[in-house]
Amino acid sequence: MKYFGYARKSSEEDSKQVQSLDTQKRILQDYAQNERLEVVEYIFESKSARTDGNRPLFTSMLERIKSGEADGILVVHPDRLARNMIELGMITKLKQLGFLKEIRTPMGSYSTTADLFKLELEGTFASQYSRDLSDKVNAGLKSKLLRGEYLSQSPLGYLNTPQGIVPDPARAHYIQQAFKRYSVGDISLKRLANELYEQGFRTKGGRKAYRSVIERMLKNRVYYGVLFHKGVLYPAKHEPLVSKELFDRVQDVLVGRNRSKKQKHDFLYRDYLYCHVCGCKMTATIKKGKYRYYYCTNGKGKCQEHTKYIEEKKLHKKFLPVFEAINLDEELATLSLEIYAEELKSKSALQERMQASVQEQIRAIEKKLEKSKQLYLNELCTLEEYKKDKQEFENQRVDLQQALKQKSSNVQTTLELLQQFKKHACTIQKMYEEGDDQVKADLLRSALWNSEMQGGKVVSTRYRKPYTYLLEMNKTRDIHEWRRWWDSNPRNP
Repeated sequence: MKYFGYARKSSEEDSKQVQSLDTQKRILQDYAQNERLEVVEYIFESKSARTDGNRPLFTSMLERIKSGEADGILVVHPDRLARNMIELGMITKLKQLGFLKEIRTPMGSYSTTADLFKLELEGTFASQYSRDLSDKVNAGLKSKLLRGEYLSQSPLGYLNTPQGIVPDPARAHYIQQAFKRYSVGDISLKRLANELYEQGFRTKGGRKAYRSVIERMLKNRVYYGVLFHKGVLYPAKHEPLVSKELFDRVQDVLVGRNRSKKQKHDFLYRDYLYCHVCGCKMTATIKKGKYRYYYCTNGKGKCQEHTKYIEEKKLHKKFLPVFEAINLDEELATLSLEIYAEELKSKSALQERMQASVQEQIRAIEKKLEKSKQLYLNELCTLEEYKKDKQEFENQRVDLQQALKQKSSNVQTTLELLQQFKKHACTIQKMYEEGDDQVKADLLRSALWNSEMQGGKVVSTRYRKPYTYLLEMNKTRDIHEWRRWWDSNPRNP
């Protein structure tokens, strides 16, 4: 008789295995040698047997037995072969058809009809044990999720404590910086990873966080304060590192919206310049090893502007009017913001009513959840319908709870942000004029979509929000019109 030696351990139970693959291999080899058994091949697999179809080597072994390569299986224990009824049935069928003559273990063999019944009985117990264990594990996980507890090793930016995960003082600010930087939409994941590394960001193992790590980090909902498990959102009790709004902006960039083209060389103005005559993108080159020049690409072959080169140092002065156009008058900005502040404070009561409305919607969702549960218990809907409704309602509840958090920001916080923005808007021209290339690059990135040039001059510019509002504010001296624009600028660029 020829045997296949088969050993298995569950890949998800590395720390809880009774016997490792090495141990099982030693036991099988010693037993085969002592009993003088002919083993065709030893097969080792790190896969769970809780569900069928999860073990390709096991399936292949059964096919090879059917083809006649061997007619026996050698294992340390029957539960290494199957812990679900489907695969147990496959083994039983091979035995009934005569392809499999014996299953052998160091404790005994299974070859007769009575042995086959015993094997099925042991397999049934193993299968039931797997189901019971799975139910207990899932119940424990669900309880933790409902308490808002993170289930595993803390992600980058957090630390595990007995009370749950808490922000990591050494890394949390890098996570926040990464979300803010990437949300602008002008940087690749690879370049962001390099920037963070240069600034001192490291993984918990002290290594560089590469592109794939940064991408997973930016997609992780845990950073805005929720847990996501098997398609369901759960409110988390840990402190979020970013807002839901910022997280959503980053997801827009990740799926391709608002993404600027990748920059291959470090030319300060190249991403923002177009030819006003032909509409083609302007590019840049370096001459004599250090002089940077910009010119039209003449992609349509009919433009004479490509013969006119503009040196980068001259472009600095030509962009001064671009920032002058959005530089606010400090006196008018101060007066208009004071008026707006008074009105904003008077709206606090309305904000409280809005919060009460959201809370009422949450209570309505909870009633729907209870009603759906009762329908299922009274057999008025199927389990699938109940699960679908339950997931939809729970997701709506989490979204409303997040909205409640976002709406709870106080008036003082908003006014502080506007004061910072006002200071920025009243000095933006000076910052550009006196700043180094890094300052200029930051201002260009935050304020501009693009500018068009003709005859060596900037003839038109498209600004980003909220700088478009500053452009409109500078078109009038009406203080009440300025007050209206503050509604559109409640963030710090």
